[in-house]
Amino acid sequence: MREIKFRLIDKDNKIVGYERWHPELGKWLYSLDNVHWKPDHILHKSKDQFSSFKDRNSCEIFEADEVQVFVGTFPPGEATGEVIFENGKFGIRGPDPTIGPKFIDLAWDITRTVVTGNTHHTPRSQGGPL
Repeated sequence: MREIKFRLIDKDNKIVGYERWHPELGKWLYSLDNVHWKPDHILHKSKDQFSSFKDRNSCEIFEADEVQVFVGTFPPGEATGEVIFENGKFGIRGPDPTIGPKFIDLAWDITRTVVTGNTHHTPRSQGGPL
């Protein structure tokens, strides 16, 4: 069964915690660090869904993550894009649709994908943390 989990975002567009469904308990659990889970609700304005995929470095991939993909369909063999949920599946949308496909199914080859940042932090490519 796929893990149902979200990254929680506050009104200032900052990550404030995580939320996941615990089927055995039949309730939502919350975490500030994505490790220690409690039933205490964390206030948030929006959330990014966990894709259930991890990149080649075992980093969890959420909606709004910036990823680098190494594939033959993008010149010159790699591209960055944002993880989105569209038409019932997770995919990657490139910043410029004229360079390559607008949407690549994230499950296509996850071993060629690396998380480089997200829309809630400065991207790693600009010196920000992951």
